[in-house]
Amino acid sequence: MRSLALLPLQYPDLMQAMGIDPPRGILFHGVPGSGKTSAVRALAGELAKQAPRPVAFYVRKGADCLGKYVGDAERTLRLLFDDVSAI
Repeated sequence: MRSLALLPLQYPDLMQAMGIDPPRGILFHGVPGSGKTSAVRALAGELAKQAPRPVAFYVRKGADCLGKYVGDAERTLRLLFDDVSAI
C-alpha cells in the first residue's frame, strides 16, 4: 500500500519521469471482517503524517448505500464518486 498511496504523493516528479500516472483513489472491497477499514485507517494516519498535501479519506459502509427503491444504491455510489471527483 505504501508504494500505491504514499510514494506517488512524496515523489510526483519521479512518477512523471517514469511515465506513471498516480492513482486518483483506492477502492477496498471484500468480505466483512477482513480488515479493510483498519488498513485504510492506518494508511490514512500514515498519509496524514507524511504526505506533502492533504488527503481526503471517505469511509462508507455497505448499508449506507442501500435504499428502498431500485437504483438507490447505484445513485448513492454515483453521487459519492461525483463528490470525490470534484475535489
